[in-house]
Amino acid sequence: MASHRDVVCMVLVWWWWCVCVCVWVGIRGNLDKSLFYYEEALKANPKFSQTLNNMGVIYTMLGKLDEAYLYCQKAIQANPRYAEAYNNLGVLYRDEGKIAEAIASYDRCLKLDPNSRNAGQNRLLAMTSLADDGAECVVAQKIANEHKAWGSRFAKMYER
Repeated sequence: MASHRDVVCMVLVWWWWCVCVCVWVGIRGNLDKSLFYYEEALKANPKFSQTLNNMGVIYTMLGKLDEAYLYCQKAIQANPRYAEAYNNLGVLYRDEGKIAEAIASYDRCLKLDPNSRNAGQNRLLAMTSLADDGAECVVAQKIANEHKAWGSRFAKMYER
């Protein structure tokens, strides 16, 4: 008979194997198969925010936005400090034209991870789309200032 520790180890090994297969299968373009293995991984660890977030990304790629929102929000519920889930939620908002909500999500991501390159760039893109919607000159200046500030932060990350 297996001990409790042995069972826990087997579950963790199964979970890790599922996560690795998810990534490998997803890279090869079989998103449905990747979702299957992510669901298997969630059986072993249902509150793992990265798995939940990755499922949201795959659903986004499949064009299933309701499911994408659901899994990004589940990732945030599982770990409110998981910055990348806020970035991905912002992408969903941006793609639906909800620019204010997108910027708020990117801001939350950047508050948690100030060096998030994706959130910084996505935030600037969202702000630019505000300017494209006929924003006043003051907004355009604010966007220019934000670009400059982001560029300075980004440059500091890679100083030699």
